[in-house]
Amino acid sequence: MTDVLIVVVAGFAAGFICSMSSGGTGVIHIVALLYVGLPINAALATNILGNVGQQAAIYNFWRSGLFRQRNQLPIIAITLAGALVGAAIIINVDQAWLAKLGGFGLAVILLLSLLSKKAFETQRRPKSVWPLGYFAGRVLAGTGLGLGLLSVLALIHLGGMTGIQAVSSNLLANGVSDVINSVILITVGLTNMRLGLPLLAANLAGSWLGSKTVIKGGNRLIRYVIVGMTAVAIAQLLSA
Repeated sequence: MTDVLIVVVAGFAAGFICSMSSGGTGVIHIVALLYVGLPINAALATNILGNVGQQAAIYNFWRSGLFRQRNQLPIIAITLAGALVGAAIIINVDQAWLAKLGGFGLAVILLLSLLSKKAFETQRRPKSVWPLGYFAGRVLAGTGLGLGLLSVLALIHLGGMTGIQAVSSNLLANGVSDVINSVILITVGLTNMRLGLPLLAANLAGSWLGSKTVIKGGNRLIRYVIVGMTAVAIAQLLSA
């Protein structure tokens, strides 16, 4: 039962944080699952089942009218395409080069978040190149380098969305991808259901509370969360 408790705590924490940033928290799941003894492939697959818990945040954002619906289908399509390209990069690109790319990308996220207070809080007309910028962000997210927040910033700076609109739209796209991937991984038997179901339930609870918190806290809270997460990721990279 200790392993289940560890997974539940990790799932709740990841769900709470992810609902405020729409990414960057899968590592919480994976570290916990590896710690309790799952092999890496099973940990990755079980992590994706846990991520399905973000549907609670998606529901709360939808009830609050935060989606810019005319952009949502292109965002979902771009997410799926970007994930495929990102996976190809993992397979074909040297890992040392990827690590340098990850460090550079995290620095860009931190800089844009620190210098763009008004962008997070003001809705603007989207630029015509926003699909290209969002695609680049989704490709980098698909590499597993922890750069998923670049796609959120692309929706803010190029898509003209506020912080909370960008997070909710990105979460919905992630949710579609996670459901599809989770069904596939359960079907092939990689997902550990004994730990995956408690992880999913805890993530649901965390994402419900986190999304309620961010709806009340607004765009400023999202900016603070993204800056904090990126600073921690950079510190971890420098200490590695």
